[in-house]
Amino acid sequence: MLKQQSASFSISSLPERQYWGSDLQLPEIPFEEIMHDDESACKWLCTLKKVGIVLLTGAAPKQGELFKLGHRIGFLRLTFYGPTWQVQDKADANNVAYTTGKLCFHTDYPVLQHPPGVQFLHCIKQTAAGGDSEVVDGFHVANKLKKQNPQAYQILSSTAVDYTDVGVDYCDFAVQCKQRIIDVDSRGQAVRINYNNATRDTVFDIPAEEVRPFYAALKEFDNLLNSAEHKFTYKLKPGDIVTFDNWRVLHGRQSYPSGSEVTRHLEGAYLEAMCQPCLLPASGHSELRLLAIPAITYEMEGAQLGSAVAKGKPRFRGIYLHQMSYSTYGCITGEGITGVILVPSAEPQSGMPQERGAVQAAVQVHGQDPARCGQVSTPASATITRTG
Repeated sequence: MLKQQSASFSISSLPERQYWGSDLQLPEIPFEEIMHDDESACKWLCTLKKVGIVLLTGAAPKQGELFKLGHRIGFLRLTFYGPTWQVQDKADANNVAYTTGKLCFHTDYPVLQHPPGVQFLHCIKQTAAGGDSEVVDGFHVANKLKKQNPQAYQILSSTAVDYTDVGVDYCDFAVQCKQRIIDVDSRGQAVRINYNNATRDTVFDIPAEEVRPFYAALKEFDNLLNSAEHKFTYKLKPGDIVTFDNWRVLHGRQSYPSGSEVTRHLEGAYLEAMCQPCLLPASGHSELRLLAIPAITYEMEGAQLGSAVAKGKPRFRGIYLHQMSYSTYGCITGEGITGVILVPSAEPQSGMPQERGAVQAAVQVHGQDPARCGQVSTPASATITRTG
């Protein structure tokens, strides 16, 4: 049994959002500082929460750096493109990103009920011509839309849009989901943008009289996203890692020439939704972890954690459900274990489905070897008990 251990937490208050347009002063922090200094890592997370985007500089221009970065603050989120994925021109591409064409502004994975909250893109190789990156502050644009056309804002924040994606990559996948383009909280403020025309479905089951007003509202929103006043353009250099809030920042890419060899190569990865950064005492020293809000703690009882655990007794950084669509309910902390508890999105949103309900989970294992970061064991049965 792994039990919750008592520990004192030093939690920084969340910074206020700083909205931006084409005048963005892109925050930069050296990658090595993030990896070896807690204050720099905390500054990165707080800036990411405040601005929505931070550029890390000076990483090695090779695959695998994102595993190290994810391991520094928690663990990478596995999707049907794998724990990491390679953005480059590919024959028979199953994703528009794997071409040399222009990418319009979008957020990733609106086809999932709980899209990844943070995205990493690590530049390994950059083309000489074209391939510039573009970003826009979706919350800033949503606020502009709300001010200039409240009806359009109301339509986009209340109309359910169908998204679908089918293909083969890390695994076979066929997913479908309904999302509002602008998700809002109880005060009507934007909390998540769900916009990706590449996966927006041809099915649109709303009353016929609502179709034209919806597309007029979407066109106005899209025009604002693409206005010179709002979008920021930059070019990644080999060794740069751009980190951004996938719920807030829409990203795109300018086209670039194709050739017989790969001329542009980015490695990508995801984390869970941005949340409160804190310092967690573990194994006698402080380690920075990305913990979910609210910080609910649980016990795991009778977990069958597999042969990898029995043999090596590695440290656990967290558990998450072996599902493609799930929601965050809190975090699990204790002796040698830190992570986020997730349950299927189909369950009630008020809390765990049962106080002592069995869930099928996958356990993410991290040993001392950084190359193992991101590897996942086979699904194991665990009983979760709420303790706080």
